[in-house]
Amino acid sequence: MNIKKYKKNIIFFVIIAIAIVFRLYNIDTDEVMTDEGNYAMRAIGWNDFMQSGTLTTPWNWYADQEKLPFWTLLSFNDHPPMHFFFIWLSAHIFGVHLWAVRLPSVIFGVGTIALVFLILKKFRLMFGAYSAAIFLAVLPWHIYITRQAIQESAVMFFLALTFYLIIIAQTCSKKIKTSLWILAGVSLGSGIMTKYSMVVIIPVIFYWGIKKKWFKQKYFYYF
Repeated sequence: MNIKKYKKNIIFFVIIAIAIVFRLYNIDTDEVMTDEGNYAMRAIGWNDFMQSGTLTTPWNWYADQEKLPFWTLLSFNDHPPMHFFFIWLSAHIFGVHLWAVRLPSVIFGVGTIALVFLILKKFRLMFGAYSAAIFLAVLPWHIYITRQAIQESAVMFFLALTFYLIIIAQTCSKKIKTSLWILAGVSLGSGIMTKYSMVVIIPVIFYWGIKKKWFKQKYFYYF
């Protein structure tokens, strides 16, 4: 590894370290904000319940039954289950702590910064890659979002991951092209199962699929 490449790698890891510090510092001392308390309570106990007079849940529907039907564990009625699963997993590994509930958002937030860097690097826009990475690392809005146990951090991650996998699938060897398209589909599905608004990128993908004639490649249909 030459010195220039080594220095570039150091810069990248310094940016990631800065992003981690801004997102982890005092993460367990901030007050519970927005909907994260609601999400955490429902995720840790894996129960689809909200105290609402207008939006009822299976816990209300089957209140007179001893056991809920199995299918009620697959959805949270007002949201898909993936976000709740990440909170559930973190809390069961690290314990029920505020920092553990928020940790998945931190991981996805830092991962998004790395993916934005890699996407721009793939287009040989190195100045843009470093600029975008440092900008996201210190951007108050992104820090705010990725310090809370809400869906948006994971949605941004899966959106960036989907685009990155599709981009590298265009120039990779045929041996791994199928795998990359499948992984891109899994990433897109994971994003949708985190928050339904992820579907907004589907028309964009199909637009480029038509424009770049991806539909003529058999690999595209593994997506």
